[in-house]
This record gives sequence, structure tokens and C-alpha cells, in this order.
Amino acid sequence: MAGGYFGVVFSGLAGDPFNYANELVNCVVRDFYAYGIFNSYAIETVIRGNIVERPTRTDGTTTYGIYFAYSIDCLIEKNIVRNLCG
Repeated sequence: MAGGYFGVVFSGLAGDPFNYANELVNCVVRDFYAYGIFNSYAIETVIRGNIVERPTRTDGTTTYGIYFAYSIDCLIEKNIVRNLCG
């Protein structure tokens, strides 16, 4: 996955039904603008074994490799976040 303001987005509602049991495994998320992997209002999301990077982006902003908000029982493991400033 390459480009965009967000690389990958999992976003549910602020109430039931929440975003449930999504997985992102062994992917490359590259050259996004601000958020590599964005997850909100979720239950049991798994983010495992991914590479998150911006090797050619030099434009400046606050950058998040992996961002979670309002989420429970999630697993983030064995990811590589690197080279966020080009």
C-alpha cells in the first residue's frame, strides 16, 4: 500500500457496533502523509509483522507510524516502523 493521507484505516463507530477483529499482517505500508496505520473504535484488532515507512516523503508534518484510539483487546507486535522523514 502506498501513498495517501492514511496508509491503512480501520475505524468503527463511537458506539456499538464497533470495528471488530480486523487484521493487518505482513504488509508494507509506504509513503503515506500522516498516519501509516490508523485504528479507532475497535475491538481485537491485530497489527503484526508489517513494515511502515516513508522513504521518499520529505514534506513535514506530525507523523504516526501506528496510531490507536478508543480500542480494546488489540495486539500490536513484530512491526517495523522506520525512515519516517525520507
